[in-house]
Parts: sequence; C-alpha cells; structure tokens
Amino acid sequence: MFTSSIFTSSGRLNSWLKASGFVLCAGLLHAAPAQPPGWISAPMVGLFASQDGTAITAIVGVPGASILVDPLVLPQGVTRVHLGPTQQWALVEQVSGTPFSYKALGLMGFTGAQPGTVELIKGALPAPDLVSFSPTGASAILLDRASGQLQVIGGLNKTPGVVMETSVSDMNPSSIAAIAINDAGTLPVVEDGNGRMLLASGGSSRPMIFAGYPSAGMAFLPNQSLIAVADVNSGKVWMVGVLPTAPPARVVASIAAVSGAQGLVRTSSDARFLFVAAAGGKSAVRVDLSDGGMTELDLPTTSSALEQLGDGQVFLISAPPGESAWMLVSDGSGLKAVFAAPSGQPGQ
Repeated sequence: MFTSSIFTSSGRLNSWLKASGFVLCAGLLHAAPAQPPGWISAPMVGLFASQDGTAITAIVGVPGASILVDPLVLPQGVTRVHLGPTQQWALVEQVSGTPFSYKALGLMGFTGAQPGTVELIKGALPAPDLVSFSPTGASAILLDRASGQLQVIGGLNKTPGVVMETSVSDMNPSSIAAIAINDAGTLPVVEDGNGRMLLASGGSSRPMIFAGYPSAGMAFLPNQSLIAVADVNSGKVWMVGVLPTAPPARVVASIAAVSGAQGLVRTSSDARFLFVAAAGGKSAVRVDLSDGGMTELDLPTTSSALEQLGDGQVFLISAPPGESAWMLVSDGSGLKAVFAAPSGQPGQ
C-alpha cells in the first residue's frame, strides 16, 4: 500500500516513481493513458494552473518533500482552466459543438487529481478575461472586457448558475485591475485601476468602499462581507466592510517588510490568518487576526502569485515553466518556504 512514508525524502519518491514506470516532464499531454497514472492515489499537496490556464499540474508528496508530475489530461475540448481555491472544481472554457464550433463555460469537478466531466453553465460568459473565486469557491465573478459585462456564478458547490449580471462598460473595462466576490455571491467588487474599490451590484450607482493605490490587492474573508486589502505602497493591511452599514475601514497590520509591484492577499480557510506577499517581492507576512500578531519571512524566490493549495495553509508563490514550484507553508511554528522540483532536479 502506498503511504506518506514514501515521501520522507525526494530520493525515495523519485525511486518509487521510476520503479513504477513514470516519466516526469513539463510537456502537455495530448492523449489519455490507457490507465490512470499511479500517482493519482498518492498524497498530494495540491494543483495549480499554468499562467495561460491551458494546463493543470499536480504537486505530489507533502510540503517539503514533493515533486511536480505531468500536467493532467483534461476532457476533450477544454482550452482554458480557472482553478477554484478548494481545488475540488474549476471553471473551464470548452470548445463544443459538432464539429467544434462554439465556446462555452462549464464546471469541472475533481476527485483528488482526477478531472471529471464538464457541466456547461447556461448563459455564462464563454471566455472571460478576468475570473476570481470567493474564498470557499462557492461563487465566482467574471469580467468580459470587450462587452463590459460583469457576471456572478453561484452554486458552484451545488448547482451552478448565473445569479447576477451587470454592465461596467462606463468604467473603461480594459483598465479594471481586479474583481472579487463574497461566498454568498451577493457583493461583487471591482478595482477600477486607480486604486478605487467599488461595489458593482447597484447598477450605475456604485458605492466606493475603499480608495488606495493601484497596487493594492484584495480578498474577501470566508463567509463574510469583509475584504482584506493589502496596500504595499502604504505598507498597511486594511479590513474593509463592503455593506453600506459597515464601520469605517481599519488598519489591522503594518507590512513595511513587504514590497513589490502588486499586493497579494489571501486568508486561511478558518479566517484566522491573513497571508500577504507582493508580486515581484521576496518577503511574506502572516497576520493573526485573533491577536494582531505577525510572522515575517524572507523568501528564497520572487513571488508571482499567492494561490491556495488545498486546505488554505499552503500557497503557491512561484512556478516558472520548467522550474521548481515554490510554496508558502503555514504551521504551528510559523511560516516557511519549500519547493517541489520538476523532473531531473533534486527535491526537498
């Protein structure tokens, strides 16, 4: 029986994979194997999508002793994948019809690292330019820049469907930098490219909920109407209430140690911790919202992302094609950075 003891060192992991007949490579697979690969049943850190969304790669093992394996074989016609934070499902762009003639957006579930079938979502934007999930992945918000349509998809954990749609064509959609949605799918927020964050559910009347620098990053807290804003220019993390009756925004942490081009912020699945980094930066901070305590970490790599892997305590921070993928790991001892090596390189 395959157990986590195999992953006590990357050498043992690589030996097991080689003995089982696996070849690790960075290339995209074009045909499904006759049988599912043996690593499907192995312990898994998580999945991540390539920058262009055309491939999903699994990180196999445990944090600190893991490797990258071949990109997953996706269902026929899938051209782009938007992976949800819990990694139990993804929104996928699929070419459909006979012959393939039109695009549609669908929901694809996962069993571990095994992709399932695609369930098309009626009326959903077929090829959105921006996609952002709520913290638990129950809802998603989509933006089509050409039409200026902003759309919320709800029920991703049950029955997916379009639950809200509005136009932001008057806001110069090409300049919109970020979008966010709460788990209930009721509070769509747009960052207009000038550091202003607006509630977009009121038609042409859009209350401004926060004004900062264009480099600020934002993320809803799980199952709450609060947004955490990481403003790397001011060096502060704010907690912002989205509802009109919310109290004024308040500073919850100073993050002078974090600098870069764009603030990146995520929450733990239990909403206790905020994790902050910056695109182009080499440091990260964990803020304990229960007591305000902070843990800082100098990173051995430059951050380009802060994407949840699995349970909300491990985050992908860098994964250049053909190179090691770096992860930020939160545990009882604080923060650490570990990597998963691709084929031909030593692991942790």
